[in-house]
Amino acid sequence: MILRTLSCVFLLALLALPALAAPSETSEITTLPDPASRAIVVLADFSDQAQFELENQVVSLLWDRLGQGILGHVSGLAPRPMLVNTAQADGAKTMERLGLAATPPPLLVVADLDAQGHPRHTLWQRRIFQPAVDVRAMLAYFGVDPEAGQPLIRAAGFEPRGLGRPLRANEVVTVTVQGVPGATVTATIGGRTGIPCFEDPSGLYRATYTVSVEDRTDAQVSVEMRTSDGQEERRDLGAVALQGVMTPEIQLVQQVGPNQWMAQGMAAPGSSVLVRVEVVQTALVFRDVQKQQFQGVADSSGRFQALGTLQGDLDGVTGSFQVEATDPSGSMVRSEPRPLRLVADRRFQPQPSPMPGPWPPAPSPSWGVQAFSDSSGLYVVSRGRRSQIETMSPRWYQAVADVVVYSSFMNDLKVWWQGQTWRLESMSPKSWKADSATVAYVNFMGNFLVWHKGQTTNLGSLAPQSYEVGPGALAFVGANRGFFLWRPGSGVRQLESWPPSNYRIYGRTLQYTDAGGFQRVVDF
Repeated sequence: MILRTLSCVFLLALLALPALAAPSETSEITTLPDPASRAIVVLADFSDQAQFELENQVVSLLWDRLGQGILGHVSGLAPRPMLVNTAQADGAKTMERLGLAATPPPLLVVADLDAQGHPRHTLWQRRIFQPAVDVRAMLAYFGVDPEAGQPLIRAAGFEPRGLGRPLRANEVVTVTVQGVPGATVTATIGGRTGIPCFEDPSGLYRATYTVSVEDRTDAQVSVEMRTSDGQEERRDLGAVALQGVMTPEIQLVQQVGPNQWMAQGMAAPGSSVLVRVEVVQTALVFRDVQKQQFQGVADSSGRFQALGTLQGDLDGVTGSFQVEATDPSGSMVRSEPRPLRLVADRRFQPQPSPMPGPWPPAPSPSWGVQAFSDSSGLYVVSRGRRSQIETMSPRWYQAVADVVVYSSFMNDLKVWWQGQTWRLESMSPKSWKADSATVAYVNFMGNFLVWHKGQTTNLGSLAPQSYEVGPGALAFVGANRGFFLWRPGSGVRQLESWPPSNYRIYGRTLQYTDAGGFQRVVDF
């Protein structure tokens, strides 16, 4: 009875099996994913620091690509890369299994997998040198172009911005670019081109530029990216104002009074200027050293006049001049020492004792002029009347006899005489001397000229060794060492083939001692 009952139960169970196995019309069919048949394998000796860093960069790039879903459609690919340390025994066996025992790591490999999920055969491999380039090569193997339709440069910019002022010397501009990894990126800031941008981490590039003292411009900032396959992209980022501290320079040194000298030059606008001067004179076994400081302020155009004191007759002596300029922000820049030959103005030198002989006394001019300057301009007082000849303060000025010689704010050379003004040069001269109605000067090009009563005569392109001016006359030792006298209407007359030991214009006579020691007088 019991056996019969068990048989019935078993039969009913068999009859029920088809019904249990057949799915209902409303049930859902769940499809399991295909097992991974391929994997990305990174092989490196982790004990080697260089290999370890390359392996880290490759893995970081792979995780980025996997996270972006770029490799999601690759059939049968394991969802994460395999890392193999070739310094360990199982890592060495993996290298042998893949047929790579003779290939030095680090390696980026695509391998198929055995039933246990272990790498079995090498399908594609590449030795790692440039992680970004190597990963892109692997993506190409899979038929994936992650950059298709995307710009090379994702984003770019520079700092600082919005300071409301120009960047000064030693301040830093930082340029940042985000784009395709493994590219060559350069930045341009004004006239500075080809500034390299370094990549760290992958796809993020940075460059820095330190503002120099020569940078004084509104600099356009741009970046350019080039890939290994020849693609290029350039992007303009805007402009940054740069105002480095200008290196000061001396353009002219001249005597402006008894023992008073003035250095003229250029520096950063608004700078406080300090000129360090050292003059050495040697006589027999004696050595006289003067160390002085001239001080001045550069105006809004950067021009300065620094005044100081130097003792003695320094005509022909070479001094050393060095300029320090401190701009309103406190930045200081110093020029290199520059040797300059001093040319004394004999009007301000002690006059030599009259030479023996019946020299006529020097006559006084029939009338003279005075000049003075304030913030409203330059004024001349002549025959008791005051008149304004410039509406802005001049750079320098000097009244001599019946003329006023000066340089306006334009740094030119002008002369006032009998109510009229003549502009002789567009830049201040290297030296000048004047007397009644006459101005002789060496211009900034080195030419020697003389102005007399509104007419200018060019006496040559070589500066004289020395010269003296009188009322309507000019005596000078030429570059060829000859001794000459110029007079209006008569031109240049050579008096001697060799320079005199001394000479001066006294009244309307030229007095000199020739090379033979004889005293000569020339009336004019």
